[in-house]
Amino acid sequence: MTTEPKKILVIEDEEDVVNFLKMALEDAGYEVGTAYDGEEAWLRIRENKPDLITLDMIMPNKTGIGLYNELRHSPEYKDIPIIVVTGVDTTSYGQMSCKEFLEKRAVRQPEAYLVKPINAEELVKTVRGVLGE
Repeated sequence: MTTEPKKILVIEDEEDVVNFLKMALEDAGYEVGTAYDGEEAWLRIRENKPDLITLDMIMPNKTGIGLYNELRHSPEYKDIPIIVVTGVDTTSYGQMSCKEFLEKRAVRQPEAYLVKPINAEELVKTVRGVLGE
């Protein structure tokens, strides 16, 4: 019996990182869509609801933090698992880490955090763990 591959949306503004994540996830058998900012991400999410999202925090137009907050408050999309992928381990919010910043928010926490540079094996292992595979 053949099952449909899980759909992952990579939300990231750096093209090299998008290509790396996309290739690693496709090689692992996932269907991968991409978005380069939070506004484009909303379009992709509405077009083809993903099974999981990888989300960069620092992006143009709509930040990852803003998008994360909107997703977690959306009745339709709040349960999509999110793996935060960030290149900075601290934010401009009082020099706390991205994880600490999100922990102080009144929303559900991401399922995982990955700090760039990312290892392909670690990415796939984390995705499989979050998806329960």
